[in-house]
Amino acid sequence: MRNSAPRIRLNATIRRSLRELEQSEKEKEESKTTDNSKHGRSTGGILYSNRSKRQYLSASLTSTTMGTQIEHSEPSLDEQQKLIRRKRSLVRHQGYTTIVTNYGDLNFELFCEKCPLACDNFLTHCSRDYYSGIQFHRLIKGFMIQGGDPTESGAGGESIWGQPFKDEFHPSLTHDKRGILSMANAGKNTNTSQFFITFGPAHHLDNKHTVFGRLVGGMNVLDQIENIPTNPKNFPLKAIKFIKANIYWNPFREIEKWIVKQKEKELIQQQQLAEKNQKGKWFSDPIGIQQIGSQFKVGKYIKTSNERKRLDSLKKNNSNNKMRKVKPSHQFEDFSAWK
Repeated sequence: MRNSAPRIRLNATIRRSLRELEQSEKEKEESKTTDNSKHGRSTGGILYSNRSKRQYLSASLTSTTMGTQIEHSEPSLDEQQKLIRRKRSLVRHQGYTTIVTNYGDLNFELFCEKCPLACDNFLTHCSRDYYSGIQFHRLIKGFMIQGGDPTESGAGGESIWGQPFKDEFHPSLTHDKRGILSMANAGKNTNTSQFFITFGPAHHLDNKHTVFGRLVGGMNVLDQIENIPTNPKNFPLKAIKFIKANIYWNPFREIEKWIVKQKEKELIQQQQLAEKNQKGKWFSDPIGIQQIGSQFKVGKYIKTSNERKRLDSLKKNNSNNKMRKVKPSHQFEDFSAWK
């Protein structure tokens, strides 16, 4: 029988964040722009008049600066595929975490089932305080804010595995709205630690950057962050810091705990079975004749035969003792002559 995965329980913070998201999605935006992929336009009044401009903005989201190339040692395809299969086979729930900034909290839902590598990487970094104290190093109003680089230069950071990991694209996960959480990279399959949050739709990034989460609470905080001025290189003039992360639900850790419990149960069952077999062996062969006879391949029948002879001798002696008459130590005189 297949063991069932642990069931998720949403706490009050997560439920409140989800309600806030539903409310914000019901409200219509005052002004809507056309799709970026057709007209080369984004929200916030920033125009991308040609494809080269789009390519520039796409490059601005990578973990390296323009004009810099970094060679990465690509991980084995087999190892990545095995890891993806293992994660997807066990994870059946989303992750929930809060990024605490100096402007307020940003609550995120993470798509752990569809993007296990990106989500496991992000949650593990959060749990290890990898991002704590780091400043968001790039902000483009109407487009996105980028962070996750310990060097705050746009060229640093690494994954929890010590090497870049593969992209995870899904038709249902696109850069279609404000508050999308996505991986920054330096090209195909070069994800490390850097991520970005969108200020609006950015469909020209679809199938180029892994979408692994969405904002479900703290939209007003994102509004404040978007309006912070920047220098000509898009570096915020006022510090926007990733203070810490509060993880409400990490399905990967819950799965690991569940696996440990299953292994403990299996170990207990194996021990009980071994003890049961040992008891059964003792009752069926208490003096160990079979064990003695089977210890060696050569001469095993001789050992068994000698043992049986010894037992037969003991039985014979016992029977002789029962049949033997006890003679008195002295004889009484015959008093028949007495009169």
